[in-house]
Amino acid sequence: MFGFSSKTVRPNPPLPFDMMAQAFYAVESNDDPSFASHMTRLAREALISQQYIDAFRFGFLLIEALYGNGKFQTRDLMRELVGNADFKSMLDQTIFSITNDPDDNRSAAKPTLTTHSTADALVKHLLDRRGFYFHGNLKRQDAWHPDRQAEAKPVAEIVVDLAGQIAAAHASAMFEPDIGPRFMTDAKSQGAAMTIKVQFHFIDDDGRQRTGAMDFEVPGTKPTSKLAIKVNGHFLSWAEVELNGSTLLSARGFIKETGAEIFRTQFLKPADEVVPKN
Repeated sequence: MFGFSSKTVRPNPPLPFDMMAQAFYAVESNDDPSFASHMTRLAREALISQQYIDAFRFGFLLIEALYGNGKFQTRDLMRELVGNADFKSMLDQTIFSITNDPDDNRSAAKPTLTTHSTADALVKHLLDRRGFYFHGNLKRQDAWHPDRQAEAKPVAEIVVDLAGQIAAAHASAMFEPDIGPRFMTDAKSQGAAMTIKVQFHFIDDDGRQRTGAMDFEVPGTKPTSKLAIKVNGHFLSWAEVELNGSTLLSARGFIKETGAEIFRTQFLKPADEVVPKN
């Protein structure tokens, strides 16, 4: 009666396509990072909502799953955690970053890390809290209680920091050197690649005006501002080294296949250069 209509609208993805493609390639060639990212997210959300006991539990479950090597007895787990070079490096980084950050004076973890200032001492403390918060018994006089979240805040902050490092280590697979060439090869095989030609004018060392050109092969089928900035940036980095001693006058980038211009840059001629006054 009112002439209403509706349709389904697919929102634009928050991540660029190249970032998504890098993630897919990384998953195919490395361990699945979804477990680490999921547990890290749960730990962070619990920390933000001040559910510090759960934040510690989620963070420690991640640590134990990845670096515990299936051990669960305290002595065996201690040996596995401190004996793992990657995890020990993360422990050292957490201790250093929190205790030495002048802007982090409000951190509840700082006093704990000052007391447990080595990787071995910190792991021993985390294992003690693991026994308390995972296996605590209500018959104990000092048993944990969900109404006393603040007591767990220091260790929660510590394991969430460690979880963040773990998640970052998994994400680093997206930026392995072999990802870029593979991305380009697949794009070319699917016809999703184009060539950006950059024509430039410059005055050489002898004062002669000359012209040059160079090609950039890039994945994609549609030019974007981001692509133009990236190609122009690569060209300028090259020109800064290779044209050293010459005067760059202009540069124009366009799609070789269609001739569509994506950027144009002008520089001062020698006669236009501003000479500072004494």
